[in-house]
Amino acid sequence: MRKVVLLCVMSCLLVACGIDEERYDDYEMIDIHEPYDERAVIEQMMHEQRDVLKPGFITKITDSYGNDFEFWHGEITYNSDTEELIHEEDYIYKKTSFLLQFTAHKNSEENSFEEELEQMEDIEPLDLPHADGYMGSMTSGRHLYHTFVAQTDDTDYNFSRNHLDMEQDDLEVVRAIGESLKTEEEGAYTPFYERFTLDLSKLHFPMLHKDFVNHVEVTIGDIGDDDPTNDIFMTYYVGEEDKSFTYQIRNEDRFAYSDIHIEEERFETENGLTVTMYVNEKSGNDVFAWEHEDIAYAIMIDPTEDLFTDEELEAIIDSSVDDSREFSSDDIFEPINDEPILSDRDKEALTQLEKIADDIQRERFGE
Repeated sequence: MRKVVLLCVMSCLLVACGIDEERYDDYEMIDIHEPYDERAVIEQMMHEQRDVLKPGFITKITDSYGNDFEFWHGEITYNSDTEELIHEEDYIYKKTSFLLQFTAHKNSEENSFEEELEQMEDIEPLDLPHADGYMGSMTSGRHLYHTFVAQTDDTDYNFSRNHLDMEQDDLEVVRAIGESLKTEEEGAYTPFYERFTLDLSKLHFPMLHKDFVNHVEVTIGDIGDDDPTNDIFMTYYVGEEDKSFTYQIRNEDRFAYSDIHIEEERFETENGLTVTMYVNEKSGNDVFAWEHEDIAYAIMIDPTEDLFTDEELEAIIDSSVDDSREFSSDDIFEPINDEPILSDRDKEALTQLEKIADDIQRERFGE
């Protein structure tokens, strides 16, 4: 009885929202009443990544010129089936063009911690309260440089950097950077939140039947422009054969300006939406792009898999425009810390970076 009442309420809401239920009657993969919940996956991902250790010495970034650090790239990926999480943040230390890349890999079947540790020489332990960490030296060509790895019960941490052509030992700066790792609760600051500019209330997803979707893998990225540019990639693994396609959300449509995407045709869906089809000359994938409420959307699909008929694909696109669901919370992209909270460890990392910058300056230009 309760389910009947719920369905009646849902039907009334759909009519109030202007959804033509009969539009989707012939498509088993679409369910406008209880569709797969992509928003819940994104919320879980953002919750999980808050507990990942992050570099504590990163200072407030307001532009690419007047501050110590430039946000170069950021990306968070989460698999709803395996609960594997990858968190990446890259920074440029402006005074030396020093590229600092931090990667956390949670619930991975691979052990990148052990693999990296086996390649190190002169290994020394790091003083980390939440993880086992080690630093050591590695060689790349004629360069000797230092790096570190760390590991908790379920997460591996890796650090990469560009190799500076300098003779001085960078052991102390790497030690200080490694020992600055901490959680957001402990004061770690990341510009990822404030740079996320997509309006959550305007994001729409296709209303796919929850039994049709086996699982999804979602990536939220920031390519690091002065003007934040965000991407959401939702890869759906669907059907009995577990085939996949990717649904993309962006601030703007960039396919029209791409050298590798060739426009094939334009068509209008039954709901009156104009869709442009491109072919990716490198991958051979078909791309179906449209805009809605000033946000760019696209479906990327391998045409050799014969996943959908033309009519099914149009119905899936139309269902996304009809999607009026909301996130359960509007603060999932709100930071814990609006400003960095620097500990003595963090200040030591900044001191060591400044010292290397001074050493390089003297080496290049003299005293």
